[in-house]
This record gives sequence, C-alpha cells and structure tokens, in this order.
Amino acid sequence: MTAFTPNNELENQLLAAQSGHTAEDDFLQLLMASQVFLPVKSAADGGPNKVEPLTIEIEKDNFSYAVFSSPDRAKEMIAHFPGFESGMLVEYKWVVEQATPDLGVCLNPGLDVGMDMTPDMLQSLPQDSVPAK
Repeated sequence: MTAFTPNNELENQLLAAQSGHTAEDDFLQLLMASQVFLPVKSAADGGPNKVEPLTIEIEKDNFSYAVFSSPDRAKEMIAHFPGFESGMLVEYKWVVEQATPDLGVCLNPGLDVGMDMTPDMLQSLPQDSVPAK
C-alpha cells in the first residue's frame, strides 16, 4: 500500500490524531470546522438542491455517509459507485447536521488514514459542536 502523504491541514491533523500527537477533542474541533468532499449523485429531476450523498454499509446494517479529506482521496472508492462521480465541498459540521439518528459519517472510507463516527458518537458530540436540527 502507498504511504499516505497529507495534502492539507485536515490530513496533517488526522495523522497526528491517529498517532496520538493531537488530542481527540482538538482534532474533532478542527474536523467540525473543516471542509470535506461529499460524493453525491444528482437527482433525476436535475433540481439544484436534490442530491443524494454516497451512503455506504460499514458493518452489517450500519450505514454512514462517505466523506473524504480531499476530492483526490475519493477517486478510488467512487469508481465503484456509478453515478457518484461528482461531489461537493461542505463543512463536516453540515454533514453531521444532515445525518439521521441511524446514520454515521465515515471519513476516508477504504483508506488507512480516516475515522468512522457511528450514530451514537454523532449524538454524543458536544451540543455547541452541532446546532440543533
């Protein structure tokens, strides 16, 4: 497997958090304010606000939105999901706000450098991190 070379500050801090050099709370604060790439499929009617985010099964019957620390990190995975070749840059916080109570968020799925946030983890984020729905 190819070594992961960080391309942006989020990736630098993600590596630092995974190696124990950054506190989890500090990383989560940065993550919530960071832009991530969200692969989406445009709705059949073509409406500008009608998009379907890429949702993947992490474990049996456990689903998450797939987001990436940069568009380049998504290329390999979205090749396996026809129709999800496009996407948008959004704040991670926005993705969390969109998640339903039974949906998690997976950062960099399929890569060694990433993280899964289960629905329970999303619900337990400090209330000042995620505005009320």
